[in-house]
Amino acid sequence: MSADRSWLEQALCAQTDPHLWTDVTTGGSYANARRICQQCPVLAACEAHADWLEARGLDIDGMWAGKTRRERRQQTAA
Repeated sequence: MSADRSWLEQALCAQTDPHLWTDVTTGGSYANARRICQQCPVLAACEAHADWLEARGLDIDGMWAGKTRRERRQQTAA
Protein backbone atom coordinates (compact mmCIF):
# COMPACT_ATOMS: atom_id res chain seq x y z
CA MET A 1 0.00 0.00 0.00
CA SER A 2 1.11 3.51 -0.61
CA ALA A 3 -0.12 6.99 0.07
CA ASP A 4 -2.41 6.64 -2.97
CA ARG A 5 -5.91 7.59 -1.90
CA SER A 6 -7.76 7.34 -5.22
CA TRP A 7 -9.96 4.63 -3.67
CA LEU A 8 -11.52 7.32 -1.45
CA GLU A 9 -13.68 8.45 -4.37
CA GLN A 10 -15.65 5.22 -4.00
CA ALA A 11 -15.66 5.12 -0.20
CA LEU A 12 -19.15 5.25 1.26
CA CYS A 13 -17.86 7.13 4.32
CA ALA A 14 -16.87 10.02 2.06
CA GLN A 15 -20.52 10.35 1.07
CA THR A 16 -21.98 10.53 4.58
CA ASP A 17 -21.60 12.37 7.88
CA PRO A 18 -17.89 12.20 8.82
CA HIS A 19 -18.75 12.26 12.51
CA LEU A 20 -20.01 8.68 12.27
CA TRP A 21 -16.37 7.53 11.99
CA THR A 22 -14.79 9.59 14.72
CA ASP A 23 -14.40 8.50 18.32
CA VAL A 24 -17.77 8.57 19.99
CA THR A 25 -18.50 9.77 23.50
CA THR A 26 -18.97 7.32 26.33
CA GLY A 27 -22.07 5.28 25.71
CA GLY A 28 -22.06 6.12 22.01
CA SER A 29 -22.08 3.62 19.20
CA TYR A 30 -20.41 2.99 15.87
CA ALA A 31 -23.42 0.90 14.75
CA ASN A 32 -24.33 3.13 11.78
CA ALA A 33 -20.71 3.38 10.64
CA ARG A 34 -20.30 -0.40 10.87
CA ARG A 35 -23.39 -0.98 8.70
CA ILE A 36 -22.07 1.41 6.06
CA CYS A 37 -18.57 -0.11 6.17
CA GLN A 38 -19.94 -3.63 5.64
CA GLN A 39 -21.37 -2.53 2.29
CA CYS A 40 -18.44 -0.38 1.15
CA PRO A 41 -16.80 -1.43 -2.14
CA VAL A 42 -13.36 -0.28 -0.95
CA LEU A 43 -13.30 -1.86 2.51
CA ALA A 44 -10.07 -3.78 1.81
CA ALA A 45 -8.29 -0.65 0.53
CA CYS A 46 -9.44 1.26 3.61
CA GLU A 47 -8.08 -1.41 5.94
CA ALA A 48 -4.78 -1.54 4.04
CA HIS A 49 -4.49 2.25 4.25
CA ALA A 50 -5.17 2.26 8.00
CA ASP A 51 -2.49 -0.43 8.44
CA TRP A 52 -0.09 1.62 6.28
CA LEU A 53 -0.66 4.73 8.40
CA GLU A 54 -0.26 2.91 11.69
CA ALA A 55 2.88 1.11 10.48
CA ARG A 56 4.39 4.57 10.07
CA GLY A 57 3.69 5.42 13.70
CA LEU A 58 0.57 7.50 13.12
CA ASP A 59 -2.05 7.10 15.83
CA ILE A 60 -5.29 7.23 13.85
CA ASP A 61 -8.58 7.69 15.64
CA GLY A 62 -12.04 6.50 14.87
CA MET A 63 -13.30 3.66 12.76
CA TRP A 64 -11.48 2.49 9.65
CA ALA A 65 -12.70 -0.46 7.57
CA GLY A 66 -15.35 -1.29 10.14
CA LYS A 67 -12.89 -1.49 13.05
CA THR A 68 -12.27 0.83 15.97
CA ARG A 69 -8.77 1.76 17.08
CA ARG A 70 -8.97 -0.84 19.86
CA GLU A 71 -10.12 -3.55 17.45
CA ARG A 72 -7.28 -2.70 15.05
CA ARG A 73 -4.74 -2.93 17.88
CA GLN A 74 -6.15 -6.26 19.06
CA GLN A 75 -5.90 -7.59 15.51
CA THR A 76 -2.27 -6.44 15.26
CA ALA A 77 -1.39 -7.99 18.61
CA ALA A 78 -2.92 -11.35 17.67
